[in-house]
Amino acid sequence: GYTLIELLVTITIVVLLSGTSLAAYLSYNENRLLDSDARNLNSMLGKVRSKAKFLEYPAGCTGLLNFTLSTDLDSEGERKILKYVANCTSGTTEPVLEQVLSSSVFLADFSLVIAPQTGSLEPFVDVEITIKSTKATQKTIKIAVSKLLGNLNIINNEE
Repeated sequence: GYTLIELLVTITIVVLLSGTSLAAYLSYNENRLLDSDARNLNSMLGKVRSKAKFLEYPAGCTGLLNFTLSTDLDSEGERKILKYVANCTSGTTEPVLEQVLSSSVFLADFSLVIAPQTGSLEPFVDVEITIKSTKATQKTIKIAVSKLLGNLNIINNEE
């Protein structure tokens, strides 16, 4: 048989190992969700860039000046939505809203202007976007958007 002390020590070790494993899993899951949101942002930027580059603009738009992509608030007042608008010579079109972040929020508002035919940013500068997790640890990730709107580069993960 086992003594009570041996059982308590064994149970304590199991509880400690379980707690450590759970914390590691939660951290991994939060990082995975942040990466997923960064990929969704990249997809949205690519979509709007493609529309600008190949001059795909809505009906009623006679000439394309540029596309504007900016943050917007969701129903709970959080910055999780991106909206894009085609700026035409005849005025602006109705904004198209898409929720690109599911488990994080944009840390600050931003607005990107994308030139027609080239698909580059106006003015021709790199932009940094930060998203923050809405989970317990609220990790942040900084994303560099190239002025040429190629790929997004994750600058760093912060705790």
